[in-house]
Amino acid sequence: MKNSLNPTSAITTPSTGQSNDESFKITRWLGLYEAYLFQNSPPATYERYSRALSKFYAHFPHKRFTYEFLRADLEDYKEQRLKEGASPTTVNIELSILRGFWKWMLRMGADGVLFNPAKGVRVKRPIKQSLKAEAFPVLQNEVDAL
Repeated sequence: MKNSLNPTSAITTPSTGQSNDESFKITRWLGLYEAYLFQNSPPATYERYSRALSKFYAHFPHKRFTYEFLRADLEDYKEQRLKEGASPTTVNIELSILRGFWKWMLRMGADGVLFNPAKGVRVKRPIKQSLKAEAFPVLQNEVDAL
């Protein structure tokens, strides 16, 4: 019997179409990860991660298996969270939590997980421009008058 928590176990993908195999179900891996967090993290971390994971997977109720998630899903989620009014910092924290979950599944040899779809997905922040006197002509005129 294969131990699915063994990091050296083989990573497999389903041979045909939709699988009902429990080892491919995202809910199974979420439960294992939350148990891992509960045992190894402070309560606040466990709660924050659990909320972020639940929010993400509630966004995709039709996706039940590990192999169904693609980078495009993470990009869509990122855009949706920003449209909902979440700050870029909040969304980046949530994406970091998702990257950590998928990285953990890869390390555990989760069936159907061949890559981390959250890798590289981030909210890009605009580069701050320096404030120059030309940007404030009215204020510069007032300063010159003094």
